[in-house]
Amino acid sequence: MIKTVTPSCMLRDWLTREGIGIGEFADRIGVTRVTMSRYLAGKRLPRPHIMRRIQAATRGEVTPNDWIAPADASPISGPQSEGVAA
Repeated sequence: MIKTVTPSCMLRDWLTREGIGIGEFADRIGVTRVTMSRYLAGKRLPRPHIMRRIQAATRGEVTPNDWIAPADASPISGPQSEGVAA
């Protein structure tokens, strides 16, 4: 089984290694615990200024570039809009 490493996984692993709780880290970067939980669950993408705060707080271990999909990544497939004029 192949495990995909996502920014939220990287951040969660960093928090575990450092022994820092979600609430404490949320306070450090200036977001609510709920927002932090959403980042970790992959349900919300941090805004650029928050990504920079995460980078600073993790001493560069989780960077803004980690949150952005590489250019060669496959697009997320979804329902096609047929018959819609561009």
